[in-house]
Amino acid sequence: MIPDRLARRRGFPVKGIGILAGLVLVPAGNSTEVPGSGVVPAGVFDLPELADFFAGLERDAALALQRRDYGAAGSGLEKLLRLAPGDPVLYYHLAKVRALQGRREEVWPNLRRAVELGWRDAAAIRADRDLALLQAEPEFNRILREAEQTMALPMTPAVPPARVEEGQARVEAGNTTWDFRLGMFRSFFEFSDSQSASLPVMTGREEVAERLRGWFAEGTAAGNAGDVYDNRDGGHSPMDLTVFPQFARLTYGGTVVAKGWAQGPQLRFLYNAVTLGNSSTAVTGNGNWRSLTRLACTARGGPALLYAQYRGNHLYVYPEHRDHDPDHRGDVFAANTPYLVTSQGSSGSDQPFLKALACTLAAFRPEVKTGLARGGLLMPTLQMILRRTYRGGPGHSAPGDFFGGDAHPAVFDAAGLDGNAMVRMAHDLVPGEFPPLVQVRVVEESRLLPGLDDGAGGPEQLFDTPCAIARVHRTLAFSRRMILSARGSFDAGGKPLTYRWSLLRGDPGRVSIQPLNPEASEVEVRIGWHERRPVREGSPLFSNRVDIGVFVSNGRQESAPGFITTYFPANVRRGYDEARRLLWADGTAKEEREAYTDPLIDGRRDWRDEFTYDSSGVCTGWSRRIGDKHEEFTAGGRLILKRGPGGEVLESAPVTYQARMRGEGEEARLEWSPETAGEGTR
Repeated sequence: MIPDRLARRRGFPVKGIGILAGLVLVPAGNSTEVPGSGVVPAGVFDLPELADFFAGLERDAALALQRRDYGAAGSGLEKLLRLAPGDPVLYYHLAKVRALQGRREEVWPNLRRAVELGWRDAAAIRADRDLALLQAEPEFNRILREAEQTMALPMTPAVPPARVEEGQARVEAGNTTWDFRLGMFRSFFEFSDSQSASLPVMTGREEVAERLRGWFAEGTAAGNAGDVYDNRDGGHSPMDLTVFPQFARLTYGGTVVAKGWAQGPQLRFLYNAVTLGNSSTAVTGNGNWRSLTRLACTARGGPALLYAQYRGNHLYVYPEHRDHDPDHRGDVFAANTPYLVTSQGSSGSDQPFLKALACTLAAFRPEVKTGLARGGLLMPTLQMILRRTYRGGPGHSAPGDFFGGDAHPAVFDAAGLDGNAMVRMAHDLVPGEFPPLVQVRVVEESRLLPGLDDGAGGPEQLFDTPCAIARVHRTLAFSRRMILSARGSFDAGGKPLTYRWSLLRGDPGRVSIQPLNPEASEVEVRIGWHERRPVREGSPLFSNRVDIGVFVSNGRQESAPGFITTYFPANVRRGYDEARRLLWADGTAKEEREAYTDPLIDGRRDWRDEFTYDSSGVCTGWSRRIGDKHEEFTAGGRLILKRGPGGEVLESAPVTYQARMRGEGEEARLEWSPETAGEGTR
């Protein structure tokens, strides 16, 4: 089902000029011709190369709608539908365009096809003003009844699903489509319930295995029938499927393997199955070294794809491999999300988590697991259970405060894992008591200051997703301000929600969280500049990140957290006075030159700036020292070229900043230069 409210939440526009920005699924084929492009791709796995063409087609159709040129808009939709015959969004909006044209006989087949493929929110269809003139038609009401009757049924696959045979779920062109909106492939499988259900849910003599087998035999545990396991490290660190024989192993066809898409971080595929996966690999040997988790969070569009997997019943485990070690660089993650599980250590450190997560998935009651998966709540619930039972504090002796930082680290240590508690908690969950889902967004926030912040080195917005928002503190101002809303959070049963915001990591004296309404669904957050500090008092692990968690509760269950994180580049130290005016910013000291800042986020600065203020406390400019050189700047960030006898600025030039890699394997450096000279004072 793709109801109207869910369409909005997933970013599908439902009115106005942007209706084509929805789901675009392209079926497999050996020689699919793209209308008007002059391109004939070899098959579905070549379609990512046509993203720019589809963006242009959508833009042209949107402009046609803006002009109320419904003929051109309809033609654009028809072109997309020749390539995406399984897309309910496009069919629905073509029905609306035909209604606006008065071509009623063409409305019904398109509207019915949209309902068949998943557009089944009858209330939203009835309330759609573009279809208002059709409501008296008998056919309109027949389609509404079909929508109501099929609302709880799964969507029809866009392509024929591949049958899972001999425990193998294979990804090939024939069962795969391309989603231009998400930039991901979708592969479909068909399972035989009897085939996997006849196998034991878990082998071995462990207590948890005996418990799961007993529950499964009595029908109170779902087991792992219909679940798939995805190993993405070439069998380097595989989950032992002889222990979990009900899992189907995901395998990839030759084209996917040849393109290198079968290994590394999973940022390309969504499956119509509960998916647990891992890759015990990392990026090494160059200046951009990083774990797969950090790679996913810094890749273009990566966090949005992670959210799609999170809501699509997928969860992957990746080792932190040198991204979270006291004896290396400390915690170097620029963001924290609930979308993955990152294990402390390197190859093999993911195994305890795979086992615990597989057992927990098996322990859910059948009706609970089905309901959670259908609502896209299975992995948020799994994350809540992991964190609720995690013994994250010193010594890993007992679970800590669920609303405290120890329960929500960027990286989990297997020593704090309690698989038995996770299994019990999952099995105790009953229908009607599903955890709610937190959804958070930025309503308003401070921006970089023109002039003073011209050398920021990039935007402060790292990413915005519904369960995780990440920022980089680049402004020279002491603090950043944000207004955040969690009003979009929801409970599957419609229960009222309460809201809680917690500082999980950071200096309480430099972070303020103020509710803006009685229920605290909206808050104002102010986060002041943070230097590198221990993640907790006495810890040898240091971090440059502030984490705020937001939780919602339905009175019976708390949600997994949503995160608002701020990353503070370690390559610059700042000095502020008591009025929190910046006195100096130094990137030349030994400690800052040796400190690690993610080179994909910020470049090293080889200078020290010292700021001056007038008697009213207004910045008048700054001086910059680079070795023996000395330059002066106006408060507007312009390089001073010439002063008059009284010190007045006669000539100045704007300055540009650019991060550059000076050599292979080196970290990026932020370089600056005047654009022009002799433009005069501005």
